[in-house]
Amino acid sequence: MNPNQIAIVKRRKRNGPQKVLPIHIKNMIVKKCYIEESMTRAEAARAFGVSWVSINNIITKFERDATVEPKKRGGSRAESLKITNEHSKFIQDLLDECCTLTLG
Repeated sequence: MNPNQIAIVKRRKRNGPQKVLPIHIKNMIVKKCYIEESMTRAEAARAFGVSWVSINNIITKFERDATVEPKKRGGSRAESLKITNEHSKFIQDLLDECCTLTLG
């Protein structure tokens, strides 16, 4: 395979904030390095303009999870802080009994 065919990805700068690699590019990396085995990881790193470690992490994640999609982050705190109707009614009843109460 000609490396020029894969040079559709813009080379990223080495310094500065890291950018998230798009999922379709990660899928191409998995296809070329893992499924078809038509490229080595070092060749893919040069072709896609990312480090060899990044290529290795993408392949390792695919081997472990069978996907290159990022994991969902956070979420549990917001769910645990929700006030249910029961809680709301309890607070309203307390305030109805004594309107000088404060929440705090």
